[in-house]
Order: sequence, then C-alpha cells, then structure tokens
Amino acid sequence: MNRLILSALGVLVAPLVAETHGPIVQWYRSPSTSAALLWIEHEAVAAKPGAWAVGQAGFGYGDDDDKTVLQGMKGKYRSVFLRKSLELKSIPKDAKLLVRGYYDDGLIVYLNGKEVVRQRVEGEGNVVQRVDDHEATKWERFDVGAADGLLKAGKNVIAVECHNKGLNSSDLSVDVSLVLVAGGKRKVLLQPGSRWEYLYGAVPGDGWKMRAGEIGVDPSADLPEAQKLKFRPKGAGDWVTRESERRLFGDSGAWVHSVDLDGLQPASSYEFELEGGSKGWFQTAPTEVPDGTSFVTGGDMMHTVELLDAMNRRAGKEDPMFALLGGDLAYANGLSASRWYQWVDSWTREAVAPDGRMIPMVVAIGNHEVKGMAYAPKNPPPTSEAPYFYSLFKLPEGVSNYSLDFGKSLSLVMLDSGHTQSISSQTDWLRETLQARQGAKRTYVCYHRPAWGTGVKPDAVDVQDEWGPLFEQYGVDAVFENDHHVYKRTKPLLAGKVDESNGIPYIGDGAWGVNVRVIPAEELKKRDWLAHQAPKNHLIRVTMNADGATYDAMTAAGEIFDTFEYGYRK
Repeated sequence: MNRLILSALGVLVAPLVAETHGPIVQWYRSPSTSAALLWIEHEAVAAKPGAWAVGQAGFGYGDDDDKTVLQGMKGKYRSVFLRKSLELKSIPKDAKLLVRGYYDDGLIVYLNGKEVVRQRVEGEGNVVQRVDDHEATKWERFDVGAADGLLKAGKNVIAVECHNKGLNSSDLSVDVSLVLVAGGKRKVLLQPGSRWEYLYGAVPGDGWKMRAGEIGVDPSADLPEAQKLKFRPKGAGDWVTRESERRLFGDSGAWVHSVDLDGLQPASSYEFELEGGSKGWFQTAPTEVPDGTSFVTGGDMMHTVELLDAMNRRAGKEDPMFALLGGDLAYANGLSASRWYQWVDSWTREAVAPDGRMIPMVVAIGNHEVKGMAYAPKNPPPTSEAPYFYSLFKLPEGVSNYSLDFGKSLSLVMLDSGHTQSISSQTDWLRETLQARQGAKRTYVCYHRPAWGTGVKPDAVDVQDEWGPLFEQYGVDAVFENDHHVYKRTKPLLAGKVDESNGIPYIGDGAWGVNVRVIPAEELKKRDWLAHQAPKNHLIRVTMNADGATYDAMTAAGEIFDTFEYGYRK
C-alpha cells in the first residue's frame, strides 16, 4: 500500500485519507458482451489549517483557477508556505538558473535555504512588515544567476512563501517553476502544476526550508491490494465477484483499478457494487443497433468544472446508448492528476441517464492529454508523454487507434491525429480497418484535430491527404472532429469539393466545456464549404434511423441550434 512518510523531528501533519474517483464505464471491445469498469484510488494528505499537507500547484483561493484551494483562508490567514525536494544527477558547468513565478501578492523563493527571489514583501515568516498589492496576471521570470552556486547533485530543496497584503484580500495565487539554461538549451527542472508540501494557518518551525520530503505519498510504494467488485443482472441472480487489476496512474502515486466484465448478455442491464460502497448500473449494447438509437459526441471538455458538469448533465438527459469523446478530456497536459480526478468525478456524478443508468464512454486522444500539448502530425512524442491517458483507459493493444463494432449495424473508428502517433503511421491500418467494415450499415470516424475547420487554427492537411481518400473510398458516413473550441458542420465533401450526393460531412469542433473562440470573418469567406458554424458550447446527438442519421447540435440547456439529416453512404 502507499505509505505515509513522517520525519523523526515531530512535524505536525494532516492525516492520510483514501479517495476514490469513479467508477466509469468504458467500451473498447465487444460492447454487447463486455464492459470495463475503471476507477482511481489515491491516498492524499487531508489538508487542514495548521498542518503540513500535500497538494498540486497553483495554490490559492478566490480566482477559480487554483488546483489546490486554501479553504477558509480569507479573513483568517494571510500566508502560505510551500516546499519541495528536487533530485538532480549533476549541474552543468556554466549553467544559469531561471525562477518563474505566478503570484498574488508577495513572493519569496529559497533554494537550499538561500533566498533567491523576493517580490513585494518585507520580512518573512511571522515577521512580515509590509506586502504590496500585486495581481497574478502572467508568469514572471527571475534570472537568479549561476546554477552551481544554488543547486547541487543529489537532494535539493526549494521553498516558497506567498503573502497576501491583508487578511481580507479577495484572492491569493502562487505557483513556481525552475528552468536550467546551459549551452543555449533550456531544461525545465520543476514544472508548473507540480505537487508540493504546503502549510497555511500557521508559521512553520525552524529549518522548514530544508526539510521537504517529510510527508507525502511514496510513488514507489508496493502494489496496493486488489479491490473487489461484485456484479449481477440488475435486480436478480447471484452476485459474481471479481478482483481489480491495478496499475500506476501516470507518475501521480495514485492507482487505477480496472475490471473487465466479459461474457455478458447483449442489451442487458447489470448492477455492481465496489468494496467500500460505490454502486451503479449500466447496459450492454444490443447485438445489432436498432433504428432510432442515439449516441452523443464531442470533445474539449474541461476548462472549468462548471462548464463540464453542465454538458455532462445534458449528455445524461439525452439518454444516449454511449458517448463518443474526441480528446482533450481533462485538459491535464500530461501533468495534472487532480484535473483527471475532477473529470472522472464529474462524469460519474452528472453523466447519468434519467433512469440512473451510467453512460459508457468511447475515447480518443487529444493534444491536451500530452505533455507540451503536442500536435505533431509527422513526429509526435512517445506515449510516455501522455501518462494519464494511457494508464487510465483500456486500449486494444495499448495504442490510441482502434475500432469498435456493434455487429454489422455500426462501426466506430478512433484515430490519433498527431499526438502520440504520426498520421502516416496509421494509414495502412486505417485502410485495412475500413475495408473490413464495408459491410457495416453505418461507419463513423472520430479524432481530435480537424482536417476541415473554421480557420481558428490551420487545417490538418496531413489528415486531408492521408485519411480523407480512405474515408471517401470505404463509405464513412460522417467524421467527428474536435480541438477548435467552436461548432462547425461542413457540407458533404469529396476530394475537397462540395458533393451533396457522395460527399462526407465533417462535424464537431470540440467545445463541450471550454471557453469558445471567435471565428475569423476573413477565414469564413474562404470556406464556402461550411454549412454551419457558431462559437457555442455544444454536444452533438446522433440518432441513427433506417436510411440515414439525424445530427442535432445542442447547448447544455438543451437548445438545438443546428439540425440536419444525411443518408448513409453505402
């Protein structure tokens, strides 16, 4: 199990508590006879004023942008103290060190006990004489000199003080990163959004700037015990118990638990209970999808929890068979486990059908699953740069391109639009996959970066060139794209031209729960193949009828602002 590490120095720390996020239901193979249940378990130091705890930067309150909210700080405490250990193998000769800070109001930074940055504050600890007002609007850079005089090979400690101007300040924010510059190259030693030990509501004791690493979750801890999940046909029959598989959730120190349920009956309801009390139920897909069945699709899901909750709630109210989610799910950028916890919690809480049924999800990867937010269609980063996506979700053969079949009535094809796989490396697989599914009544493709967008970003020309001809050749009925934070629907396109009889509509552009973008008027003049566009948050409800599908673009309030029908292409 994960371990609580305490110093012999008698440091006051908050208790360790286990938190579970989920479960969620994922379909990644045989949706009529199987389902994967996934949940995240992590042990966290429960924060309370006056005790050291562990949390993710930024720290603060009052801005709605803090990863760790300092509850009850306003009117009671004006300061927060952070510290973190940093292991380094060596320090390059002649290297320079940059400190980057995002802070409101006053900031002090120490490296191995030595003060290197002081901004808008006089004094320190409990002897602060003055703090000047300062709003955190951007990251600020501080050149602190030669690295070898400040850092050393082995363990280093960075410590931070952030002070408000007064007890009743409306907000506080703090995050700090470190960058090493050597030989004209930059190396980030400490990322924004890292995990820190933190204290508020008290003044730390002597030597606190050198004692990081005394508390926290040990990411090298032993494999946790399996958790038990029992399930059965809803309302009847004997319970069957399964033990969870466990795998580390990226580098967070948390664990993903998963149970694959196989041998289920098609179009059947199953209820389950987790050890510890979580309950729920879901329904398998029918062997063949009947006419009139619907699903919802969209992407770019979480700038704020409020936007995410609202659209997840709408998804549940529409009572879809499943949700097809096209990437940029938690906006964690491969760095923030806590954003994934929020994303999973929201889906579990809000994406529930009117009768209480959990909505299964089918997922594709986006650039905000990846460190550096990569869109690199020719030379993408490896899968290790998207640690949370690849450790949370079950993926056939462990790759981000896969297909899912509902008998001969429906096939879904998920692709990686240049985030951890190149476009061209998937082309042969795509050709074989679509060729094998020419007998499917309906075929839909989903990926993240649009081939045919509104001009808020450049179009993915590699997708147009590599994949577009295959979509056209093998009878794809519609392509769902995301990423651009607007709504768009193209007219049916064939070889880049409008063809109302034989073309394919490209629909999307990813604005489930993000701030929408302004669509440039000059770009719209160049894109006469756009049928509809709007800067609106939305999901798309797809209703599969006998001879074609109805596509409804709707807001979180349920307003349908674009609706259209297309026949199937086969």
